[in-house]
Amino acid sequence: MTQSAGLVVIKGTSVTPPTETYEVKLISKQLLPVDHVTQLTVTMTATPSSGYNHPGLVFNFKDNINYEMVYVRLWTGHTSAVTGLSVQYAAVTNGVFTAPTSGVAPGTSIENRVLKIIFSTTQREIFMDGLSLFTVSGNFANDV
Repeated sequence: MTQSAGLVVIKGTSVTPPTETYEVKLISKQLLPVDHVTQLTVTMTATPSSGYNHPGLVFNFKDNINYEMVYVRLWTGHTSAVTGLSVQYAAVTNGVFTAPTSGVAPGTSIENRVLKIIFSTTQREIFMDGLSLFTVSGNFANDV
């Protein structure tokens, strides 16, 4: 992980999928020094030979059993099956994983895909490559 001018870059790889069906790995729990986040953006790339990738962003992390996340099914087999890139939002509350809300971004490329989340007190808007895919509504007044 590197940081400069407010930009944090995290790089990592995994050659094998998680061992359990619903395993979630929180790789970095570093809290960024910000008072108020209105959006998060990340550019994602996978190698064509990778068989299983679900990179994403975890936010509103309170502990290992309470957080929100947006993740992308960034692997060639899946992008071909759904004719696009599957993007999903889910929350974990008291250890219970909610059924994800999802959308499909056009295009099957697994390189330089840009995920963006815009936060407000009433919703989360999820974008891929500049295209708004879906919105999750709720009372997020204490989260932003």
